[in-house]
Amino acid sequence: MQEPSDAALVAQAQAELPYRTGAFEALMRRHGARIQQLARRFAASAPMPRT
Repeated sequence: MQEPSDAALVAQAQAELPYRTGAFEALMRRHGARIQQLARRFAASAPMPRT
């Protein structure tokens, strides 16, 4: 069985959230690690606030 495309999962998640989260969870399993790496890079390069 072929897995749904990202575009299909996004469309499904948009239609279902917040009541059903299956499509969103599938997207996070597929891309969560890359999203987390990107967020860490942005956080590491952000200037520190002045105190």
